[in-house]
Parts: sequence; structure tokens; C-alpha cells
Amino acid sequence: MRAIGRRQFLELAGAVTAMTAAGAASTATVPKTLTILDSRVAQSVEWAQSRDHAFDIARQDEQQWREIRALGGIRAVDGLTRWSDWTSLRGHFAERGLRVVREERIERRNGPTLFAWSMAAA
Repeated sequence: MRAIGRRQFLELAGAVTAMTAAGAASTATVPKTLTILDSRVAQSVEWAQSRDHAFDIARQDEQQWREIRALGGIRAVDGLTRWSDWTSLRGHFAERGLRVVREERIERRNGPTLFAWSMAAA
């Protein structure tokens, strides 16, 4: 085993401190519960207005869901979306360890059928 000098030790300690601080900062900005809405559907927008940390999925198809895939540390998710978006999101968050805790079909006279759903860490 090779001994390290004081200079190397201080450099390593500085690097570890920087990584720890960066991790703490990224963890601090992660919302406890993420709200998913679809701005193409007025009812979804109205529902999300009373919630914090709302994320609009209306443009995600164009961006190939990059923003959703980039989210980390999410412990719970609530959404009011169309079926096709719900199934995509359910698979994505299930891969990250979240499980379905609620799913409710909401029939509407005008517009698409919506699904109110929640997922949480197991």
C-alpha cells in the first residue's frame, strides 16, 4: 500500500468536499412530490395550479422525454394526463423504483378521457 502525501490528501479531501456539496445541492432542489400536467388539456392545467413543482409534458414528445429522463431523486409523483402519457410515465417512474398507489379514470363529455394517478417510492 502506498502512502499519500499531505498535498495529495488535501487535494482528495477538497475533491470529496466538492462532490458532497454538489450532491447536497442537487438533493436540496428535488421536490418532495412532482406534479405532472398536460397544458393541452384545460382541466389538467386547472388541477395543477394549486400545486407546487408542476411539470408540463405537452412538449415532451418533441424532446423525446429528455427533461423527464433527466429528473432524479423523485420520491412521489401525481399526475392528471391522457392514457398514452400515463402509460409512458408509469413505465419510466417504475424503472426508478416508484409504484402506482392510485389510478382513477375521469370521463369527460368534451375532450379526452383523463387519468388521475399517483406513484410513490416503495
